[in-house]
Amino acid sequence: MDARLNAIAAEPDKKIKFDQYKLLLQESISGVDEETCKLFVEHVLSESVPLVVARQLLQIFADEVVLLPNEVQKSVSVFALEKIQPRMVSFEEQVTKVRENLASVYEREEAWAKAAQVLAGIDLDSGSRVLDNEYKLEKNIKIAQLYLEEDDATCAEAFIKRASFLVEGGSHSKLALLYKSCHATPVSRTPSDAFLKPHYGPQRSRVLATLYKDERCFKLPVFPILEKVYLERILRPHEVSAFAETLKEHQKAKLSDGSTVLDRAVTEHNLLSASKLYNNIMFTELGMLLGIEAEKAEKVAARMVSEERMQGSIDQVDGIIYFANDVEELAQWDTQIQSVCLSVNSIVDDMVKKQVIVMP
Repeated sequence: MDARLNAIAAEPDKKIKFDQYKLLLQESISGVDEETCKLFVEHVLSESVPLVVARQLLQIFADEVVLLPNEVQKSVSVFALEKIQPRMVSFEEQVTKVRENLASVYEREEAWAKAAQVLAGIDLDSGSRVLDNEYKLEKNIKIAQLYLEEDDATCAEAFIKRASFLVEGGSHSKLALLYKSCHATPVSRTPSDAFLKPHYGPQRSRVLATLYKDERCFKLPVFPILEKVYLERILRPHEVSAFAETLKEHQKAKLSDGSTVLDRAVTEHNLLSASKLYNNIMFTELGMLLGIEAEKAEKVAARMVSEERMQGSIDQVDGIIYFANDVEELAQWDTQIQSVCLSVNSIVDDMVKKQVIVMP
């Protein structure tokens, strides 16, 4: 194969040379010869082939690589993209076509994230070629849709934001509808993801606050749960069951102890909510409140206290948990009593001095 490629490169007649390259490529693709296809790409990108000819040949390659079986097409396309990378600026149109075809293969295989990543590699802000806003909008929406299929709302949001700058003031009616659909989807999924996160903290609180105040969330089926979580109210079993029906399979994953991600999230949330209502509570009663055994309630509370996700102390002898607000309130109560006593003593001293009363 190397000898044949070199012989073509040495051909003085440009038309004959081009036709022979084209014939070799078509033979390689029709014969499903993966290695020959790769050698062809590598040769075309070498100094033996003028840039103008290389562009034409790679364009043909990009158009016809779709005729290869999926696995071979993926292998050859990935190889071509790696080889073209150092000279990307010279072959932007060809790279775009290869990426679009490769993304289609991944999409057919439901490898949504890979498809999105391949499309995201297209340079939509290139200074060497002019792309209209409709094309850019279409690609950003497509990438967002793929990430949403992967349940990756965070990555989708980034491309939805890019699309927002392109859809405004445009006449892309169909794309505008797709954009609105994408724009609404992350909001509908984020409340569930935020609630199911295993760690509580400022970032989670900010996300919940943002969602709670977003008017788009008011119409979501999960809004009642979102509201209770944000307001730190205890969740009831029927509310949790209704919420569970809205979750995806991966959000119902089993943990090592046999419980689900949702079970853990509900237990921890209700425990934190209970800490706002009670100064202290016995673990037997806490277990009944949380719908779990007293021993498990103690373990969950101990873990959350040790991880500093909840303030409190545990009395294992008496089986009681004291929440931090109990200690703070008692200290505040003691301070108030002390202040009252000092004030009373001061008043009594003044009355004695003015002989309003006589001390025995």
